[in-house]
Amino acid sequence: MLKLPESTSPSPSTPPRGIKAGYWPSWRAEKFPPSAISTSYFTHLFYAFVVPDANNYQILITQTDDKWMKNFTATLHAKTPGAKAFISIGGGTASPHTLSNMASNPDSRAAFINSSVSVARKYGFDGLDLDWEFPHTPQDMSNLSLLFKEWHEAIENESSISGKPQLFLSAAVYFASNFFLSNIPRAYPVEAMSKYVDFVSPMCYDYHGSWDTSVTGEHALLYDKASNISTSYGISSWIKAGIPPRKLVMGLPLYGRTWQLKSPSENGIGAPAVGTGPGNNGVMKYIDIVEFNVTNAEGVVFDEQTVSMYSYAGTDWIGYDGPASIEKKVEFAKAQGLGGYFFWALGYDKDFTLSKTGFIYKPKIITLIILFSSHVCFFLCLSQFASLNKALKIAKSNPTRRRRSLISSLPIHPQIGGSLISNPTRRRFNSSRMTRWHFFSAILNRWNHPQSSEYRVRSSPILNSNNRRCTDSFRLTNTCFNKCVEKRYKESELNMGENSCIDRCVSKYWHVTNLIGQLLGSGRPPM
Repeated sequence: MLKLPESTSPSPSTPPRGIKAGYWPSWRAEKFPPSAISTSYFTHLFYAFVVPDANNYQILITQTDDKWMKNFTATLHAKTPGAKAFISIGGGTASPHTLSNMASNPDSRAAFINSSVSVARKYGFDGLDLDWEFPHTPQDMSNLSLLFKEWHEAIENESSISGKPQLFLSAAVYFASNFFLSNIPRAYPVEAMSKYVDFVSPMCYDYHGSWDTSVTGEHALLYDKASNISTSYGISSWIKAGIPPRKLVMGLPLYGRTWQLKSPSENGIGAPAVGTGPGNNGVMKYIDIVEFNVTNAEGVVFDEQTVSMYSYAGTDWIGYDGPASIEKKVEFAKAQGLGGYFFWALGYDKDFTLSKTGFIYKPKIITLIILFSSHVCFFLCLSQFASLNKALKIAKSNPTRRRRSLISSLPIHPQIGGSLISNPTRRRFNSSRMTRWHFFSAILNRWNHPQSSEYRVRSSPILNSNNRRCTDSFRLTNTCFNKCVEKRYKESELNMGENSCIDRCVSKYWHVTNLIGQLLGSGRPPM
């Protein structure tokens, strides 16, 4: 992870599963304490960073760490009880030699592992994260495989002995699974990572920067037709290597990289440059980019081909992610079936503008379940498909028996179903109330989606279009959720693109909804 130097000028004050994570840089604790984090936008937060001692490989805890780690976990769990707190070990400024030496020996690995688990328990963390930047040799990668295996076994053993929930284990990694650094080929041990690590977080940024000032470049572009240095390539390399998409959590930057243009008239991506631009050594936090755009930017451009943004003014040029590119990247993550995304780093955003852009990040399966619960009378008919078909035939042939036949075939209480189906006014009122208050509290609150005004505005078209056809009830909604989702949710198997829990009954579902839609005059429900 990149550790940004502090600005000399004051800065403005400031989501299987569906992981929406963020790293909190502890060295900025006085300027941006844990209490300043809008935790409702996140499911996982990482304390960055601690490092192992170079001699005994146990985790070093300074007085500052002792103070802020307690504050970090207590604040997160108090403000958002369902969120997970991780302690991240390593970081961009940690010594890769120390981590390499630690991983090379069984005794040093054991000392490191036992110390990390002890620290996590002492300070109330829910998981451990390794940010080794980066394993240098094939032997390092082989040792990393052993480290993850032994770490996982130690975590399981500790949980068995203590009776406490098992700690999670994650890894922040290079954006691609196979890569060259310093002309040395490297490949992560994906088999071990897939087996022993709960999720893997590719750092999908810093593709271009101050190490090459000859031309401007987007440091976190999603696509690049000219090379394989892009987020789409990196994510696909991990998937092809064998990491399940649901275990991938895509990295997003809350900062940009800057260049000084050779000529103001050439100001696009790849324009000639003569050095770094504004900011700290060519790096600018998003909060400062917003200020730059307001005060002196001549152009703010969203580039559709690369899915990135850039701003320029005179010879100053900044490449970064803004709301438009973040939204497109979140769509990409969903389409790929990824486990979620994370931001580096909290405190660099402007009023959580980017952090909240993608926080309404429902996997496909949850979208389907929301739809099904809004049509729960149809969905629950699957268990009595034969009797319903018979009732529908009677209803179609004899309109006077329509409501009676339909109501008697539904697996819901006749008084509830009857009143909702027979009375359009009550149907709209009750279904809206039950869907909005019961279902969303049962499902979305588990995903820690805040019920903000923005969320209600964005979700209202879905609710309004479906409420007219909903005959929900508290008991049946719970049954639907518990049967299809809850177990797999608790076991962290749910992911952004998965819908295998439901797809066995989808064909029947559409047949039923089409038939009932014809009877009630509503047609096929919208997706």
